[in-house]
Amino acid sequence: MNKLILLGSMTFAMIACSPKEPPTGKLTKDHSIEVTYETKHLNDSMVLLVRRENIYLHGEKIKMFLRMDTIPSAGDTVKRDTIHKTIVVPKEYEFYVTVK
Repeated sequence: MNKLILLGSMTFAMIACSPKEPPTGKLTKDHSIEVTYETKHLNDSMVLLVRRENIYLHGEKIKMFLRMDTIPSAGDTVKRDTIHKTIVVPKEYEFYVTVK
């Protein structure tokens, strides 16, 4: 039984730590803007929002912006694994991007 709990915990940890989406394969970089958003949990009530922008023109990066701000935490959510243990994890923000 202990081996089963250990195996389940290791599998959960590996899935939780894997990247959610693969990065974009190849940018044309002729005239493009690359934007990356990321959140980092600072504590129970605050989240650090990081926005990186790279501006490309004629294949060269001409400018880079890095913006950081703190935002309120979205709270916690309760998850149950297959062994009926209750795990409290921080909620993640959802990103919606509008491009014109």
